[in-house]
Amino acid sequence: MTVNNDAIILEFSDTLQGLTSNLRRDIHIISEDLGLIPARFERSEDTSHAAQKKATSEDVNSPRSAIHRRTFILVLYSYWESIIKESSEAYLSLVKTICTDPSTLCDPLRTLHRLTSLQSDGYLNRTDNLSFASHSILLKDGFKDEVPEFSTKFVAPKSNLNAERFRNICEWLNIDYDHFEIITETRLPGSKPTNKFSNFTYTGLAITECIDRFVGYRNDLAHSALNKPPSVAICSFYRTFIPDLIEAFTEDLENMAIADQWLSNDVYHSN
Repeated sequence: MTVNNDAIILEFSDTLQGLTSNLRRDIHIISEDLGLIPARFERSEDTSHAAQKKATSEDVNSPRSAIHRRTFILVLYSYWESIIKESSEAYLSLVKTICTDPSTLCDPLRTLHRLTSLQSDGYLNRTDNLSFASHSILLKDGFKDEVPEFSTKFVAPKSNLNAERFRNICEWLNIDYDHFEIITETRLPGSKPTNKFSNFTYTGLAITECIDRFVGYRNDLAHSALNKPPSVAICSFYRTFIPDLIEAFTEDLENMAIADQWLSNDVYHSN
């Protein structure tokens, strides 16, 4: 690896860290206002357990709490969608800068390159299916370009970032969606975590369920001011689940960049 490549990867890592640090900062501030972290009790003269419990009950049922919960879900979703899309685009930009021969790319990125070329040439004006599997036949075609080109529409769809679209993004980048493991201290009400010991572990279909419910909550709030926001318990769960999933994804991208994983057909999953 050349010095220039090292500098490019370092800049990429800094970009990812900047995105996630902003997320953690803003979610901490909103969580404190919502009462999901205990700092707010420091402002009360009566710090007894009974007083704190009474204050919590009053706050949860107040219009102010409803506004905070609405804001919390909308802001958290904006980070979910923007960071996944921006970090994916940044990774493709890194690969484009470093790679000089598209034929050496892993299968998903080679397919994405070929698909982008067809669109640029006018042979494929639109596509409704943004999954890698539906376009893998394009691997049979040759490669004429010396520099890879990637259409960002496949990693930055205009529609809401639900679990299916997130899985598609992972497939294009050669990440194993099913390797994600998110451990939380609380359970999403009504969900089925993979295990239920001292903490709750979410993988595979359980993660899919949590993502889709989260997107559903966001859509309800974004499309009507009359819809009630999710409960404090639900907000408390997503306060850790979404940032942890985002960081798991960006850490995979960073590790893949460092290891030149874009050259390998081995689907990436961290140990």
